Amino acid sequence: MKTIAICCLTVIGMIGGCNTQNNAGYPAKVKFEHKGGEMVVTGRALILDIEISDYNGNSNFADFDWSNQIDTAKVTYKWLTVAKPPNEDKLILSAAPNSSQDSRKLYVRCTGGLYEYLEIKVTQK
Repeated sequence: MKTIAICCLTVIGMIGGCNTQNNAGYPAKVKFEHKGGEMVVTGRALILDIEISDYNGNSNFADFDWSNQIDTAKVTYKWLTVAKPPNEDKLILSAAPNSSQDSRKLYVRCTGGLYEYLEIKVTQK
């Protein structure tokens, strides 16, 4: 009986280790003030591609060949730019100022190594 319990716990631990619900260490939400600015977020995934999209699915996408990449890769969509420096587990988010009184939101979606998928909801007031 002990052996069965240990096997079950081992399998559960292995499944939990493959779970991408933790967003690969990156935050699930980021908020910018109306004046915009820059924010650095870190995680533990080697980012292979970046997509910035709105609620309707309109987007801008870029994937990277890091073997030939010598400079920071950037993707811009509407008011948000996401930069990914080579050999670093961080993203640099830059938001343009919001001149309206309306709140706005975009989604940053990335695929990382080891089948990791992450999504960051970016809002600005």
